[in-house]
Amino acid sequence: MKPVFLIGSGRSGTTFIQRVFDSHPDTLCLHEPDSIRRTTNPPFTPFEEDYDDLKEATAHYVAELMTVRGLRAVSKRPFFRKSYRGPVREALRACVLTAMNGLDVTLGRIVNMSATPVPDFADTSGVMTVLKSVECLSRLPLIARACPDVQVVHILRHPCGFVASQLRGRELGKMPQRQMFPERLKLPIARKHGLTVEKLEAMEPVERMAWGWTISNDTALTLSEGLPNVQRLVYDALCDNLLRDARALLEGCGLEWHRQVEEFLEFILGQGQDNREYFSVVRNPRDAAHHWRETMPKDQVDKIMAIATLSPAGRIFADYDRTFSHAPSSTPNSEHEKSA
Repeated sequence: MKPVFLIGSGRSGTTFIQRVFDSHPDTLCLHEPDSIRRTTNPPFTPFEEDYDDLKEATAHYVAELMTVRGLRAVSKRPFFRKSYRGPVREALRACVLTAMNGLDVTLGRIVNMSATPVPDFADTSGVMTVLKSVECLSRLPLIARACPDVQVVHILRHPCGFVASQLRGRELGKMPQRQMFPERLKLPIARKHGLTVEKLEAMEPVERMAWGWTISNDTALTLSEGLPNVQRLVYDALCDNLLRDARALLEGCGLEWHRQVEEFLEFILGQGQDNREYFSVVRNPRDAAHHWRETMPKDQVDKIMAIATLSPAGRIFADYDRTFSHAPSSTPNSEHEKSA
C-alpha cells in the first residue's frame, strides 16, 4: 500500500484525521515523527527554485520518518485493534506502552522518553504507513514532487477556526507564542504584499496568525497544484458529513471501508458538545470545527478573512461560508448518512 502523509497547520484537525486512519485495522500511524527526527535538509522553508536540488535529500528524509517508532509517535490514544497483530501481541504492546508512558511521566524531566523506540510486535512491511505533520506545510510541494509514491493530503481548516484555537491555546498556556520566521517572508504571497518582520510586529495577534495561515497554506496549495499524488481535504467540510467524507477519504487512499472505522466514527458522532478539552479528539466533530462561529467577534472574523482571501486557500473558505448551514449535523441513523 502507498504511504499517506497528512500535512496541515497546527490546530487544523490533523490529529483527528489521523485517528480516522488509525481506526482502520490495516494502518500503521506515526504521529509527528518529524518532531523526533528533525532536519534542516530539506529546510523548513524551501524555495521552488531549489526543489530539484533538494529532491534526493527530501526523499531520504521521508523514508527515514517512516522508520520512526519513538514513544511520542506511536502512543496516541485511543488505541485500535490491528489486523497484523494478534490478541497476545496487542496485549504485550499495550503493556510496554503503559510502562514507557509511566516512565515518561516520572522521569521525563531527567530522561527524554519521547524518542525511545517502541517495538511494532509485528511485521508491518505490508501495511499502510500514515505519517502526520504540522511542521512540513511549507515543505509539502517539495515532498510531493520528491516522493511520487507517497499520497500527500493537504488538510485545511477555516482560518478563523485556526486562529480561534491558537488564541484559546495561548490563554490555557498550552500553545507557545510562535514567531514568523523571516524565511517565510520570502515566499511569493508574502513578497507580493510587501510583508516584513516590522510590519507583522505592528499588527494585532489575529492578523499575524492569519498571515501565518495564509502564507503556509498558499505555498502548499499553489505550488502543489496539478500534482497527481496531492489531494486537498477541508477539515470543516469533513466534520459536516463525517461518515460520508471519511469513507471517501480512506477509499481514495486505497483502504477498503471497515466496520471498525464506522464504529469509531459513530462513537464520535454520539458525543455531546460539552467536551471542549483542548487536545481531545473524542468530541463532537461539528462543534469542534465550528465553535468559533459562536465565540469570535465579527471584527476579528473580518480582519482574518480580509487577509486569508488574498490567497486561493482562503477563498476556499469564503465560498464554503456562503453555503454553510447552521443546522445540526446529520446523525449516523439519518437517511443522508445511510446513503454514504
